[in-house]
Amino acid sequence: MATRISLCMIVKNEAAALPATLGAARPWVDELVVVDTGSTDATREIAREHGARVVDWAWRDDFAAARNESLRHATGDWVLVLDADEVLAEGSGAALRAACERAPADVAGFEIKIVCPRQGDEGLVRLNWFPRLFRNLPGVRFEGVIHEQVIGSLVAHGRIEKADVEVMHSGYTLSPEEMQAKARRNIVLLEKQLRDEPDYAPGWFQAAETYVLLGRLDEAVDAYRRCLRVLDLGRLTLPPTVVAVCLQNLGATLLGRGAAGDREEGLRSIEAALALYPDLAPAHVHLGHRALADGEWAEAERHFADGIAAAERAGDRGEYQISPWLIHFLHGCARARQEKHDEALAAFDAALALNPRHAESLWLAALAAGHARQWERGLAALERLGRLGRDDFPFHAQRAQTLAALERHAEAAEAARRALALEPGSVPVLALAAESLARAGRPAEAAEMYERVAAAEPASPAPLLALAQCREQAGDAAGMMAAYERAVALAPEAPEVLFALGSACLRGGALETAEECLAGAVAGAPDRPDYRLNLAVCRIKRGALAEAGDALDAIVARWPEMKHARDLRGIVERLARVTEVAAR
Repeated sequence: MATRISLCMIVKNEAAALPATLGAARPWVDELVVVDTGSTDATREIAREHGARVVDWAWRDDFAAARNESLRHATGDWVLVLDADEVLAEGSGAALRAACERAPADVAGFEIKIVCPRQGDEGLVRLNWFPRLFRNLPGVRFEGVIHEQVIGSLVAHGRIEKADVEVMHSGYTLSPEEMQAKARRNIVLLEKQLRDEPDYAPGWFQAAETYVLLGRLDEAVDAYRRCLRVLDLGRLTLPPTVVAVCLQNLGATLLGRGAAGDREEGLRSIEAALALYPDLAPAHVHLGHRALADGEWAEAERHFADGIAAAERAGDRGEYQISPWLIHFLHGCARARQEKHDEALAAFDAALALNPRHAESLWLAALAAGHARQWERGLAALERLGRLGRDDFPFHAQRAQTLAALERHAEAAEAARRALALEPGSVPVLALAAESLARAGRPAEAAEMYERVAAAEPASPAPLLALAQCREQAGDAAGMMAAYERAVALAPEAPEVLFALGSACLRGGALETAEECLAGAVAGAPDRPDYRLNLAVCRIKRGALAEAGDALDAIVARWPEMKHARDLRGIVERLARVTEVAAR
């Protein structure tokens, strides 16, 4: 005789969600039992349209009682239990039937994977491995007024195994306001149950989770502790993996609360969770977060590496799963803090391979690439980030710097302008825009930017020197000299100012002034060979060959690798011979 499967559901006002649930399950089950607890929408009609037997049942603040009512009407050999916001994943229907048809006689039920993404949890996905597929046997009943379970009665009938059946649960992707309302409803039922059943460990665990969601951390800590005290592992009121999660979440809550003694107890609790379940990846992540908060970057890197390894070992069989991209991202953050930029970039790349649209990974990858001087990779990350809509000052400033490093000066100038439209007074970006414009062959525009830099840094001669050079390139001799005069007025003895002015005079043919300025620059910075070289050139042009020769000899003796100085020395020697012959 063919194996028959009954789908059992309890619903109320689920007209929006129910079609997807029933539509996905209907081809794979033989009976649909829907217990309606008081819908005022089209839930009943939709269920009947899909071929379900609809049973009206008065709600009495007890989910287990409603579940048991659905079991009472099931006639199949096996029962599949789903909520209205749970949908069989593609490919799981065939696996569902295969599990029931091939189950050994001593298997009473199967745990199936309920995948629960959580909005705002940065990659945390809850995997509830609960026995939702089980034989329809006498005495098998749910318990718990909320977050009800069947495992307590089911284990008396045989083994429970895992089946390769996946169900997507959307109940935790509600808005924060909806989650708060749901939590407030749930805690009322849980507190009532725990007054009646003070030793019911699953109730204390769920109460603790709900208190955390409501921000009632003191009560959450007490509930986690109570859960651990009353556990009866022999009766399997909680699977061992959930016990580990309870220890982990107690530790995380203590660390978050931060009262006296909480840190030490919290870390001990998380370590105890790992001793019980080493592949609990979120526990490693909690330890890594704590190390980051304490500034222990290397320790954080180790914990996140352990988390990655744990996630890979556990695969999709764990009680909780953190999306691997999140751990790679955190791993990259810990490496970046240690200025291990190449390794950080590798970690961010690993995160982006799994989650290509994670904006923070793209941003930190761009920064790490910049520090590692891998500008092409940095630009690629920035371009992807821009396509995701990033449009703030740091983004455009980093993009300008990256383009400038790639010698794409016109684009760098445009990116800098976009940054300045958001923060007009940023001196580093003004300077970058000015330099990029100058390098792009737009000296007049560059001069305007340098004027803004000079106004922002009135005590510095550097922007005035750059301004003077731009004015010279633009053919504005008067503007050039005016800028040099302003620079000299600020720092009349500064070697860099004297050198810049002297070089300009040298190019303009004002040799006496050039020599005076360049001699002052050399006196102030005798270790600058470029200063000495320009002074020698000036003396050559002035016809002071002996002085020029002495200057070049000194340069070659100290910097023998300067080929230009050696070549000039040869030219001076030839000029001296020509002059000597002419004098005869």
